[in-house]
Amino acid sequence: GLSFRNGNNSTNDGGGLFVEVGDATITIENCIFTNNGAYDNGGCVNAESESGGTIFFRYNTVSGTNHADNGAGGAIRINARPDGIVYFEYNTIAGVNSADASGGALNINTADNGTIYIRNNSFTGTNTSTSVGGAFYANTAGDGTLVISGNTVNGTNTGTRGGGIYANTSS
Repeated sequence: GLSFRNGNNSTNDGGGLFVEVGDATITIENCIFTNNGAYDNGGCVNAESESGGTIFFRYNTVSGTNHADNGAGGAIRINARPDGIVYFEYNTIAGVNSADASGGALNINTADNGTIYIRNNSFTGTNTSTSVGGAFYANTAGDGTLVISGNTVNGTNTGTRGGGIYANTSS
């Protein structure tokens, strides 16, 4: 894996890493993200896939102070288009993470018929959202599937709804 430290995108998304993939697979694994910030979404990471793409985000560590000043996902924002699949597994999210929109530490979305797996992660430290989901916000749309299991949410987590977790499935 790689280390992303003290990254700052003062005009857009992804302070440490911005990745966009089409109808393909992206794996972000065994990386360390520390003290990153973005003007918009994903203080450490902003990952997006087009229709049918798959994103694996696993075995990563987030620490330090991370922020999304005008957007979602203080540390991480993942957005999958229709029929996309996201695996967010075995990550350690610590430190101080804040977002000016949903998901203090994590904001994860799929469009129509997408699938999200959020499994076996640890969210600790201080995670703050001025909207919903202090630790994390998860949303699937249009008959999507959302699986949340085996996670630990500990520490100080604040949001307008779902101080720890805000999960939404809509059709």
